Amino acid sequence: MLLIRTGLPEEGELLLCEVKKVHFHSVFVKILEYGMEGMIHISEIAPGRIRNIRDYVREGKYIVCKVLRIDQVKHHVDLSLRRVNERERRGKTNQISLENRAESIVEHVAKITKMDGKEFYLLLTKKLFEDYDFLYDAFLDVSEGKLDLSKIGIPDKQGKALQEAVVEKVKPPITSIKGKLELSSFSADGVEVIKNGVKKLNDEVKGGYEIRYDGAGAYSLIIEGPDFEYCEKLLKKILKNLEDFFSKHDGEVNFEKK
Repeated sequence: MLLIRTGLPEEGELLLCEVKKVHFHSVFVKILEYGMEGMIHISEIAPGRIRNIRDYVREGKYIVCKVLRIDQVKHHVDLSLRRVNERERRGKTNQISLENRAESIVEHVAKITKMDGKEFYLLLTKKLFEDYDFLYDAFLDVSEGKLDLSKIGIPDKQGKALQEAVVEKVKPPITSIKGKLELSSFSADGVEVIKNGVKKLNDEVKGGYEIRYDGAGAYSLIIEGPDFEYCEKLLKKILKNLEDFFSKHDGEVNFEKK
């Protein structure tokens, strides 16, 4: 991991740590993002009475901790393991995994362009960390066309190569909404009405969704997009299109999210 932040962490911040020393009443860890030491008191390891602290932590193990207190003068950091819930632990672990992936792309580009990897990383992050907390966040903007790495003030050769590598290897996250769509019509030609309603939808609302026929007026609706807000907006557009049509043809539209 190349990421080393300057200064001190903030209270409540989640940090990835490596266990270095386990004592009877405390654990000392290396805070990887800041390159400094932190301490976890036994009372902050796990809830309830702890008979053997090594049942929870061992030297060399990587753990996610939360910052409790910081001594600004002594640069002493008190941490908690028990106050990190499973969602927070998974989120932080995934964040670090993505950052390591971004760093590996930088190292690869440095190698093929014959530049020292650490030197290139420091040059790049000096530019990007003015606007981003993590390298991977910047790379997501590159993949979405919001940032051009060849124009941020790094050497042209490395900038162009990195831009191409990020576009190839980092894809925008996909959010999806899935559900069961039921279409019905009480008209004499109800089957044709349903078919025409689906055809009208496909003609007027393009892209971002798939509608699959399951039988007897039942469909599976799958919507995909860059974020939940986009998917919700598209879902509302699809349902309004269908409801406008079926309200004029003695029909009904029902949708249930999975």
